[in-house]
Amino acid sequence: PSCANEWLTRDRIWPHDSLVQEITCSGFHIVPKSSPEGDFRLSFSCAETTLIANLTELQHKVLRSFKAAVKFHQNDWSEDMKKIITTYHLKTIAFWHFEKTTPDSFDEGSVATHLVLLLQELAEALRVRELPMYFMPKVNLFCDVEDPEEAVNMAENIEIFSRDHSLLIKSLESITFGFQHAHCFARSICEKVDELVSKLPKKDTGEQPRVSSVEK
Repeated sequence: PSCANEWLTRDRIWPHDSLVQEITCSGFHIVPKSSPEGDFRLSFSCAETTLIANLTELQHKVLRSFKAAVKFHQNDWSEDMKKIITTYHLKTIAFWHFEKTTPDSFDEGSVATHLVLLLQELAEALRVRELPMYFMPKVNLFCDVEDPEEAVNMAENIEIFSRDHSLLIKSLESITFGFQHAHCFARSICEKVDELVSKLPKKDTGEQPRVSSVEK
């Protein structure tokens, strides 16, 4: 749409031109949603899905760590955190960060650095109550924040957390342990399913019955 033309032409490092063209050709959606502005709104969810799918492994790791760190500490930062900050806000901040960051700056040793930068960018967005929508920057995603003082308090707590390296490392360790635990749990389930499948009675043809991934 014409209101998102700026996204096509602005200077950026990421995403590359071919991906921008792919997203442009894929179009957008108009979805029903009642609001003071009208009964419909533009949706770029498919474009966002394409961007996520084209992240590098380390960019994915940074985004997961960012989401997990906020979720892990949100109750400590504010009781109203869940009402103000959504995963969509976090994803938007990550998109802006990735857009201005060179891909070669991502490595295993820089994950924590990028996490700190994302936390500080979240804090600043809360402090000024301004977070431009990624595809239409004129839309402020924080325009509905009603309590400026609460937003500033959250920003200060996030800022303090981002500068506390010992707490940050502890959080990353807890998050990483959670990822590893989930992976091991999923792997154990798959191994159990494979074991059960191998014990299923064979058909008359002598072939083992197939079990689709959906059935698994």
